Amino acid sequence: MRGRPSPEDSASGLQRWLAEHDPLVLVADRNPVLETLGHDPRSPAAEAGWLHRLGPAAMCAHRRIVSLLEVVGDGHAVPLAGLAVDLGLPGGTGQNTKIVRTLARLVRYGIATPRGDTLAVTLALPPTRRLRNRLEDTLIPPATELPPRGACGLRPVAEHAPEMTPEVSR
Repeated sequence: MRGRPSPEDSASGLQRWLAEHDPLVLVADRNPVLETLGHDPRSPAAEAGWLHRLGPAAMCAHRRIVSLLEVVGDGHAVPLAGLAVDLGLPGGTGQNTKIVRTLARLVRYGIATPRGDTLAVTLALPPTRRLRNRLEDTLIPPATELPPRGACGLRPVAEHAPEMTPEVSR
């Protein structure tokens, strides 16, 4: 007979592990290279590069957990129901609840890792190629001149504005 499934066995095994470890003990997963080259999860750069991958709930969960780790340090036990409320997710702490699936998503993307009875969470998000491309697009200098009037097919306001009727006095 096989022992308890490890969190890496399957998505359901990971979700079961998370649900069984309520309150969840959080520790920082220190990686000096990632913390130097990566992005703080609360930065616009991290949002631009990771929001489309992690999704809004997982992105907010990572931000919240990193903030908690900075304030209270390693080894802090966080009730899953309380974390869910902080993130605006429905309550409950079962295996298939939103908070458990959100935390499982962080594990699947390598942002968090179960270690013994704790969840180790990275303090930074890795840089991405897409982020570089998106930042280059946003850094293109704005146009210095406006197009000539009528160049876009728009008529001046006076040509298509409805006529105003005079006020009726009593």
